[in-house]
Amino acid sequence: QQQQQQHDATKPTNTNDPPLQITRAAKLYAFCAALNSCNLGYDIGVNTGAGILVQNSLGLSDVQLEAFFGSLNLFAMVGALSSHIIN
Repeated sequence: QQQQQQHDATKPTNTNDPPLQITRAAKLYAFCAALNSCNLGYDIGVNTGAGILVQNSLGLSDVQLEAFFGSLNLFAMVGALSSHIIN
């Protein structure tokens, strides 16, 4: 019986307690995280298509172009880590 209670975190430990609720803030944070992932995927897709044009117009080598695409993830991490400032 204890194992069943340990596996079901949404059920209250005391039968008089109400079930745990997902707060509005938690839903908002999950939505923002999902939207951020969509935006990053869109940016990578657009830059992949534009990569050849950027490489040709700026005269970048393959290594420089890879560094550009790699920096997208780096800046996404910096943005995620600094998001607490605006929250």
